[in-house]
Amino acid sequence: MHSPLQQTKIKMPDFKRMFTTTLYTHMHTWTQALKSFIYSANIKMNTC
Repeated sequence: MHSPLQQTKIKMPDFKRMFTTTLYTHMHTWTQALKSFIYSANIKMNTC
């Protein structure tokens, strides 16, 4: 007997890993963007 739940259980760890990888990648990108934003904001404040 093949229930959809069993198939989901097999795919779950793979999905979890993919989700975690995506999350970490996006977090890294956001951190970089935030850093460069603060950096450029500081330069603008200093030139004023």
